[in-house]
Amino acid sequence: MVQFVNERKLRPLAVAGSRRTKLLSNVPLASESDVNELKALGSYVFYGLIGPAGMPAAIVQTHSEAVDKVGHMPETVQQFERLYISPSTATSAEFRARTERGLQIWRDVGKNLKAAS
Repeated sequence: MVQFVNERKLRPLAVAGSRRTKLLSNVPLASESDVNELKALGSYVFYGLIGPAGMPAAIVQTHSEAVDKVGHMPETVQQFERLYISPSTATSAEFRARTERGLQIWRDVGKNLKAAS
């Protein structure tokens, strides 16, 4: 993505996170954006593992426990922090809720940006 930005083929609106990235230092944080819907995102970035619909609860639990364990290992935390990411873990229900909130946020951003153009 940075290559396309540098070649002026892509214009980023904002960077999600709590601090600007060195690679795109002139791009504002979502919280600094002129677009109100982006301001609401704040430190929005999150990653997760998603399995197929109907995955047995026991398998979901096993994977959740494994991810939680790895996510708290000092070497994992250090790797993420080198990327300016503050790692955290969540239950599958918490992750689902956060994903659903995120989808609604992006739907609203898309509608409002389309209306504004």
